[in-house]
Amino acid sequence: MRGRKRYALLLAVLVGALAIGLSIACSPDSGGDHSQWPGAVAMMKILPADIGEIDYTDCSARPAGWWEADEWKEHYGETLMGQSWSKVHGMAMMHEPHMIWLIAGDLDLSGLREVLGTANGETYQYEGTTVWKGEYYSIAIVNQIVVTGEDEQVKRCIDAGLGKLPSMQEDRNFRWVVNSLPKGTSLAAFSVTWGDYPNLLVQGVARDDREGYHTEATAWVYDYGTADNATTQAEEMRAAREKAQQEGTASGNFRIDLDDQYVMLITLP
Repeated sequence: MRGRKRYALLLAVLVGALAIGLSIACSPDSGGDHSQWPGAVAMMKILPADIGEIDYTDCSARPAGWWEADEWKEHYGETLMGQSWSKVHGMAMMHEPHMIWLIAGDLDLSGLREVLGTANGETYQYEGTTVWKGEYYSIAIVNQIVVTGEDEQVKRCIDAGLGKLPSMQEDRNFRWVVNSLPKGTSLAAFSVTWGDYPNLLVQGVARDDREGYHTEATAWVYDYGTADNATTQAEEMRAAREKAQQEGTASGNFRIDLDDQYVMLITLP
């Protein structure tokens, strides 16, 4: 919630306003261009890979009129720089220490540029892209996506979009996770750095919070060093999951994919 308030301040400052089994040949690109999260994929193409997280919301899957909620208006205002929030299809927040907010949809980008051009602060060109810099945050439009955040982070997103920095979409494990998780209302994927799971690289969660129900699917990518180790660990995972289901301590379906030394476990509702 504190992060949301900071992003609300950003705008105010700048504009004044299912089967059980083991799949041996599944690659990280098995979802390809058919990922069920095209909005997240588009944003991953302009996020530097070393940011290591994306927290994406598919606004088009939210209940109609979500932007009219009092809590939303309190934190973000009634419009996005004069344009209706109803035009926003997707948003992604990257939290501290990066503090980046991405917004995409049927926005009048020319109108946004006009509003930003009259805002307080300075305007400069970076790699052919106009950046509006306020006291605390900057804004740029990269690949038709509104990028807000600290000035250096905004420039790094421009670099990733131009291919000057590796993007998150180029990271095999993030790509694998996002291509594999089912459609929902929100998606989070992040690098795992804690020491309790030294083989775990990336974790992803897809949630569906549409009115009347809540479901969740998860994915974990592990690196076991060699293809033989990965095959052994995958078999052990499968056996453990089947046993847990038989004992009633686990529910839902699961899938295990292998790609060389990497294993991905996916649990489904």
